[in-house]
Amino acid sequence: MGRSIFDDFLEQDELGRRSAFQARIPQNFGFGEQEALGSLFQPTFSRYLGALGRQIQGGQTPNLRFTDYLTQNFNPQRELLRFPSSALSGVQGPRAPRPFFDRY
Repeated sequence: MGRSIFDDFLEQDELGRRSAFQARIPQNFGFGEQEALGSLFQPTFSRYLGALGRQIQGGQTPNLRFTDYLTQNFNPQRELLRFPSSALSGVQGPRAPRPFFDRY
């Protein structure tokens, strides 16, 4: 796949990264499902940063792109399975703070 003129925007700009993430949420999902998945941007981006850190610690050049990370690791259907059903129906319970660099 060739480079797009928007590649730098999708990788380097906060709005671009959020756009790349939101574009992966299927439009045929219900509102609650879309909202639940949309709330996963920060944890997903944190896992991406962790993957970059592992590349650096492993002596590799940190060349993992966020869009590539999403393609390889973000599956909306799998992510929804992690949500309690109350979150999908719009009833929010208390949410524990997540570490910045969480792991699977």
